[in-house]
Amino acid sequence: NTSINTHTKNPANIYAILGAIYQTQGDMDSATYCFKQMLESGELRKQYHAHHHLFQIEMDQNNTQEAMGHYYAANILEDSIKRITATETVAKMNALYNYQCAEQANIQLQLTKEKQTRSIWVLSFFILLLLGIGTTIYQHMQKKHQTALSKEKILHIQTEEKYNNSLKKIEENQLE
Repeated sequence: NTSINTHTKNPANIYAILGAIYQTQGDMDSATYCFKQMLESGELRKQYHAHHHLFQIEMDQNNTQEAMGHYYAANILEDSIKRITATETVAKMNALYNYQCAEQANIQLQLTKEKQTRSIWVLSFFILLLLGIGTTIYQHMQKKHQTALSKEKILHIQTEEKYNNSLKKIEENQLE
């Protein structure tokens, strides 16, 4: 009674245990009461088991008419349970298939992402390589240009010195 009062939301499990205990002890009236209480649970499996036990009790008491009513009710519930189980199995298989499809799509997207990341790294490497080569060539050209300017400047200075020396020589020669 304490268990039944404690589990007021779904006392069917307690009634199933009590009914089995009463049935084993031979207290068929109490067992019948417990199993009939199970019928009110609303759960098909519990109702099936209740009808099954009630069928056994009625057969033991030679109440064939009552026993057959519980037998047919148990069979109807068993068929319903099988249909629901089959439907649930199909739903689970569908969910598993959908999950596998989604998982495959995720794997494909991951592979595509990795491929794109690799491509970006390779492209970045080549861009940096080209920038490095371009910078090196530019610096080399600048250095060459600077060297050419220096040589030109030196040549210009030397030419001016020669010209000045020539002018001095001419002046000296004229003075002489």
